[in-house]
Amino acid sequence: MTSLIKVEWLKMRKYKAFWLIIILTALAYPGVTLISYSIYTDVVGQPSRASQLAKMALGNPFTFPEVWHTLAYFCSLFVFVPAVVVIMMVTAPIARISSTAGAGTSSLQVNSLMYC
Repeated sequence: MTSLIKVEWLKMRKYKAFWLIIILTALAYPGVTLISYSIYTDVVGQPSRASQLAKMALGNPFTFPEVWHTLAYFCSLFVFVPAVVVIMMVTAPIARISSTAGAGTSSLQVNSLMYC
């Protein structure tokens, strides 16, 4: 199992798009939570009837028991980003093989390239 992880690491360590998406994912989850918290505090902090209704309807979604539901909801909007990473990990070797195989390459040569 560790040898498979090492092979995947060797494939992905120099792949710039992989690192870009990993960094975006790491920044998106806390960023979305922080933005939603600041919007909530701005809406509830105003002395108006709408803010009182919002506070009554939402409660405080950023206190302890409710914070887990709030975080799960906002982070579920970005589940597709790690899915893109998985798709990149699967298709990266195939894209590399197809770019190295020229027009006169036989299927036997492509298969031998795939398992190198």
